Amino acid sequence: MIQHWRGDSSDCIAQEVGDDLILEAGDDDCVALETGGGDGDSIALETGGGDGDCVALETGGGDGECVALETGGGDSECVALETGGGDGECVALETGGGDGECVALETGGGDGDCVALETGGGDCVALEAGGGDCVALEAGGGDDCVALEAGGGDDCVALEAGGGDDCVALEAGGGDDCIALEAGGGDDIALEAGGGDDCIALEAGGGDDCIALEAGGGDHCIALEAGGGDDCIALEAGGGDDCIALETGGDGCIALEAGGDGCIAMEAGGDGCIAQETGRRGRRQRRLGDRPVATASASS
Repeated sequence: MIQHWRGDSSDCIAQEVGDDLILEAGDDDCVALETGGGDGDSIALETGGGDGDCVALETGGGDGECVALETGGGDSECVALETGGGDGECVALETGGGDGECVALETGGGDGDCVALETGGGDCVALEAGGGDCVALEAGGGDDCVALEAGGGDDCVALEAGGGDDCVALEAGGGDDCIALEAGGGDDIALEAGGGDDCIALEAGGGDDCIALEAGGGDHCIALEAGGGDDCIALEAGGGDDCIALETGGDGCIALEAGGDGCIAMEAGGDGCIAQETGRRGRRQRRLGDRPVATASASS
């Protein structure tokens, strides 16, 4: 039999049905309903009493199939819902309490299938799921930072805004499959995919307003660069014999080169010269002198 009493004797109403049910109303406008006992199949409902306008519902006990709902009490306007216990199938929702307008939702425990959503405290919003397969979204904190991260290790995806010089960074993968986009920090914008020979990088700002696009790291590289030095523009494909390069800048020079032994090169600038070369032993044309480029082109 349950022995459960609340309130003074004059205001107390208690009813017991069967073995294990009690309803009572007492001095703090409290209503409590309890069935079962101990850590078995207990259900408790309470309103009023304690520190505020508390309402609590609990079923089960210990670390079994427990469900608890509480509002009021504690620090502020806290609401907490929890099902399961320990590190099992736990779900917890909490709002208020702590240092702000905090809302937290968590399911699972430890490093299992946990999901957590929290807002408040530096205007932060964080969403996290799982351990190794973690997904985290955070807003606020630091320099108005927003960060999204999914997975750990090489399968990671991270988006961050703010921090430092109004930086925005997107990164996917940790190793050779990485994609990174960054804006801010010396007015720099960089996009990079892959870490090895399959890399693609785009960068704007830094140096002389440079823009660079590069794909591949070895002989399959493509690079486009504008700015740097004398307003240079360079396009290069391949690093070895399959290279194509276009460059403007310096003394007004334009150069186009393709391949090694099957090379084609065209250069305009310097002293108004135009040079075109085809093949190592192929036809070679060269016009030198003080004539302008247009005149040399027309006569070729």
